[in-house]
Amino acid sequence: MELPEPITVVLADDQRAYREGLARAITRHCRLELVAVARDGDEAFDAIESLEPDVALVDVRMSRMEGTAVCAELRRRHPEMGTRLILMSAHDGSALVDHAREAGADGYVAKDHSRREICEALVQAAQRDRPPAATAPAESARPAPTRV
Repeated sequence: MELPEPITVVLADDQRAYREGLARAITRHCRLELVAVARDGDEAFDAIESLEPDVALVDVRMSRMEGTAVCAELRRRHPEMGTRLILMSAHDGSALVDHAREAGADGYVAKDHSRREICEALVQAAQRDRPPAATAPAESARPAPTRV
């Protein structure tokens, strides 16, 4: 029996303690491989752009560039990129989910979920097909991000 390929992950969060705890959980997960950790939006953008991980988990509110701006700029510059962009926030609400969708995010997760739940959400996001850039829906018609 052959093991599935690891799911590569970039993690971006400006809160050190939260970032380190989540990084440990991702590293210990049997399906996930943490390939980069970013402390702000600029680092997140650079890591995602250069590494093109399977999934990027990006905090909404960060210094230098907010997570929604990271998503929007990546989608604008690289519409063909297959990375699933998952935004996360300590705040929950439909306005944030709408804002994530408008920015081009593939999903949204609240930080109050357990680390195990967040890791499983990353696995699920990586397993979903991303539409090719040529057939991707228009910005206004893009489906809502999956809420996990």
